[in-house]
Amino acid sequence: MNTRPTTTMILTLSARGVPTSRVPVASFAEASRRWAQFRDAEGFGASGLKRDSGRLTDAKTGTLVAHVSYNGRVWGPDPTSRVLLEEAQ
Repeated sequence: MNTRPTTTMILTLSARGVPTSRVPVASFAEASRRWAQFRDAEGFGASGLKRDSGRLTDAKTGTLVAHVSYNGRVWGPDPTSRVLLEEAQ
């Protein structure tokens, strides 16, 4: 039996001065944690991030499904969306 999580989304991590990364994630909680690791390891402030940083897209279709904000909250894909997940611990 395979117990590894299935990749369902791709998280974009991008900031000025570093190469953009696209990281596979299986959940909103994993995306929030990976985002926080990226932000904290590199020491980026919000102004150092590129516009596409934090985007979560469907791994198969490339469709935008959510966005991770600077504080690690996961929001729905449109500007009027509500919080889907508070920052993961």
